[in-house]
Amino acid sequence: MKHQWIFAGSALATAFLLSVAPSVTKAELILMDQNNWKLTTQGFIETDIYNDSTRSFREVQGNNPVERSDAAGKGNGLHGRTQFSMRNSRLAFGLAAPATENWKTRGYYEFDFQGYNPAPNGAANNESAYYNSGGLRMRHVYVEGASQSGWKILAGQTWELMGWQPYYFMTTADVSPIAAMTYNRVAQVRVTKQIHLSEAVGMEAALAALRPPQADSQVPDIQAGVRWTLDNYTSGFTGSASGARKAMPASLGLSGALRSIAMPSSSGTVDRYSGGAVAVNAMIPIIPSTDNKSVSNTLSLLGEFTTGTGYGDQFNGWSGNTANPLANASANQAQTILSANPTGLDAGVGDYDSTGAFHLIQLQTFNIHMQYHLPNELPFWLDAGFGQLAAGN
Repeated sequence: MKHQWIFAGSALATAFLLSVAPSVTKAELILMDQNNWKLTTQGFIETDIYNDSTRSFREVQGNNPVERSDAAGKGNGLHGRTQFSMRNSRLAFGLAAPATENWKTRGYYEFDFQGYNPAPNGAANNESAYYNSGGLRMRHVYVEGASQSGWKILAGQTWELMGWQPYYFMTTADVSPIAAMTYNRVAQVRVTKQIHLSEAVGMEAALAALRPPQADSQVPDIQAGVRWTLDNYTSGFTGSASGARKAMPASLGLSGALRSIAMPSSSGTVDRYSGGAVAVNAMIPIIPSTDNKSVSNTLSLLGEFTTGTGYGDQFNGWSGNTANPLANASANQAQTILSANPTGLDAGVGDYDSTGAFHLIQLQTFNIHMQYHLPNELPFWLDAGFGQLAAGN
């Protein structure tokens, strides 16, 4: 069972979260170990029980707004909802290939049961099917090669580089993500170089080309980042209620994204818009580990700040009240433009104003949270944090 208390502010995705969860370990089972090929499997079964006094969320809170009690014609904020769900249970497989010269190659497949379902109680689905027959969903599927000289090459679907995901996730007993944290998995090709600057200081630099937020833009998302670690100064951290607890080094991460969006105009042409964002992330051990390995009685402080335009898809569940996809826009001027030259765009990236001019949405987000790991005799952790997402236009 998950225990969680949420004190929600406004509909601008502001929330305070305090969560308490037991330590969870994912066991790995070797299915095959022959001729230098190794096949393993892992996973967990998760039972989630939620009570939401505002009837705002399903299993994932994300950046969805809290229903207001005074909303005209709704009043959902005055009523509650209780959910029992197994949809966050996971199954994963890893395949390690024989080493070739200085390279080691592995493949990884991870699935859960939160596959796309139309909303419960709709024409295409019902509440029983939504909870009892969750669809198998691809989370991570990739191939990665690593060399002894510190190079890594990855191709497939995994976390985005923006925000150095998942090193700085706000931790929650809920199913991730929660408000104001970068959280997204997409298909990509990434190159990473790890460098030991000294015995205690490490650095990694990465460059990636990712699936663009809009296929019709033709231009891949380009992301880059640099991250420094202080390897002899660690404290405990886990990125989710179902993740393993481990000692993480103090670190500072810088990352950014550049993207291009192509949208039709009222004149019948297709105009191109350039968006981009930067992120700063940090992890600071307040009560460090005594041996750089143990998480017992450690306290960590983590934070993230992002700013930019046209990157709302990084924040799961946030739409900025724009149509999803934008091709279904209800505004008369926007609908006229799109019907003449339909170019869909997921919600939260950009929108047309009342004059028919398109704008990328300006965003600024931050979150900060502390995580305390109790002594080993009590294998629990506590996490308290605050996050805020604001749209400037």
